[in-house]
Amino acid sequence: MDNIKRTRFSKDPITFQFDATDFFKIHEWFFNKDSKKFHLLDEERNLEIYEKYYKFTSKYLVCLFVGVKLTNFGQSERPKIEFIQVVERDGSEIDILKTKIKSLYAHHANPDRIKAIEKVIALIPPYESQVVPREQKSFGDYVVDLGYKTFLKNLQKEYVVLDLETNGLREKYDDVLSISIYDPQNGLCYNRFLPLDYQPVVLTTRINGIKQEDVESCGHITQEELDELISTFKLKERIILVYSGGNGTFDSSFLCNYCARHKLCGIEGLQYENIKDYTPYLGMGYEGMRTKDNLCKLFGIEGVTDIHSGANDCLLEWKLFEAIKVTRPFFKNGYLFSFSDEYIVPITMLLAEPQLGMYKGIERRFIVGVPSLVYQYNFPEDVSERLKRFPNNITGIALENAIYGLISPEKQDNCAFLLENKKKCQCIGYLKSNREEIPIATLDDGTIKSLDFHHDAFIDEVNAVSRLFAENIGDTIGFIKHKIFCDVPIKKEELIISEDKKVLAICDLSSDKTVLEIKTGNVLFHSPRLDYEYIIVPGYSQQLYYETNGRSPFIMSIVFDVFGKVTINIYSVELLDMTEEAKGKRPKLMDREQKIIELIKENERISIPKMSRHLHVSGITIQRTLEFLRRWGYVKREGSKTAGRWVIIPDET
Repeated sequence: MDNIKRTRFSKDPITFQFDATDFFKIHEWFFNKDSKKFHLLDEERNLEIYEKYYKFTSKYLVCLFVGVKLTNFGQSERPKIEFIQVVERDGSEIDILKTKIKSLYAHHANPDRIKAIEKVIALIPPYESQVVPREQKSFGDYVVDLGYKTFLKNLQKEYVVLDLETNGLREKYDDVLSISIYDPQNGLCYNRFLPLDYQPVVLTTRINGIKQEDVESCGHITQEELDELISTFKLKERIILVYSGGNGTFDSSFLCNYCARHKLCGIEGLQYENIKDYTPYLGMGYEGMRTKDNLCKLFGIEGVTDIHSGANDCLLEWKLFEAIKVTRPFFKNGYLFSFSDEYIVPITMLLAEPQLGMYKGIERRFIVGVPSLVYQYNFPEDVSERLKRFPNNITGIALENAIYGLISPEKQDNCAFLLENKKKCQCIGYLKSNREEIPIATLDDGTIKSLDFHHDAFIDEVNAVSRLFAENIGDTIGFIKHKIFCDVPIKKEELIISEDKKVLAICDLSSDKTVLEIKTGNVLFHSPRLDYEYIIVPGYSQQLYYETNGRSPFIMSIVFDVFGKVTINIYSVELLDMTEEAKGKRPKLMDREQKIIELIKENERISIPKMSRHLHVSGITIQRTLEFLRRWGYVKREGSKTAGRWVIIPDET
């Protein structure tokens, strides 16, 4: 954009006002371009980074420039609209272009330039000076029957579903284009378009199918209409379900901003829940794939379309919520399963997805692992420089297998049991990872083998590193054999099942008296809450708790630090089961927990989305923090989910 200070079109900080002459001068470049380079906004399914897109209506000429936003800790890029240039038409725009054509003819310009302008003229609709009157329909005109009522009787009076379609992702500046609220009890859906306030044109037609003409004649929601909506759909008495990104508050934040902008009241204190919080954790390699569309396809829910309309999204979201409630799904290695009460939960899955503990009725243990360093080995500097860490989990697999190759433990055959255990849960579907998966086999000599010749060169590089690693850990292997396991036979992948038959664990290395867990990475956790400066990472302590079964636990960490230094640390671990003690003694509160206590003091009926907006964290983070505060006796909940209140419990100790 030019350096001249421009008037903003609205309160939107990235939307600027131009006159037609300046607009055409700035964008004269496209007169020299092939018409294929001229991007129309509504024709593009996915915006490209560093491109300009145009949209012409009878009232506006608009150009938007797409920049880039870094996501996934700077590893990924996604399009972001940097600025929008707006011309509010007065009827002279086409005349300016025709004058330009005459000038080019007079100067015998390249005919391709003239053809390019003529193509642009053909894309601009006639100017209309009259203002389209906005109609205000009755509330009943916006209510439609979607033809589907829930079959879950216990849920039909508890929930409604909300979906908003918007003109962007900025809750304060982008317009709400439509609002849909679905009642699963009777199948009725309030579904209506809303006019633009901040943007001149609809920017998201390619996503939601909403066109300029859909919103031009609409009026805004009135206070009377909102009151009737709240009353008819019983929004005060029900939980409002959304399928929401933006820390789980996307829809609720947009709705709150819309109502504040138009001075509408009545939505204060509404209770929201994010369906996304009920969906299973997908794991590494599936970042950005936990979408409503992907999950609906996995569950075989019909009606998924490329264009997202509010009413259809409400229906899909409710059917997905039903499927989750019925199947109690979990995800493993790309496969989605429905949970069975007969299934014994692996501790690694329980740590990744705590909902499995609720499905199985597993008591959450408060296990503290107190470490004592018993062995340390620093690789020589020249060796550390060549010990490369590879992406994903290939490094851990390769180095663990190198250790196994030197120790030669007796591998336990768990395949039949694990297969039978898996068969207890029905497979629902499969989701392919967005990362390239390399099929490998582990060999007894401590190396790995590629099962796809396309990756042979990469696996050879991995094996070269694991051989170098193995060549330098002779003393470490000796310590493991003689000092930790005291020269007794060592088992690999021993299967342990808890006494209540609810949890299983598989040991890396074990004997009748000792268990050694191997981790690639730091295993220490700084804990200001407890009387120890460092403890073992809580998840690893839980894992050791289920593996040891009365034996002595050890944990080995292979640490690649930021300075290129590689170190092996082995810790003896004292496992303290503080579940019972925790019930009578409160830990010190961290900053976020203290802030939630303060918010409850200010408003005992505050909702989770409001806490989320105040603290700028996701709804699931707030829920987990509240669970912590409830478990340790800081707060309790009185009354129903919708009409209840938070109560701060005084510390009697």
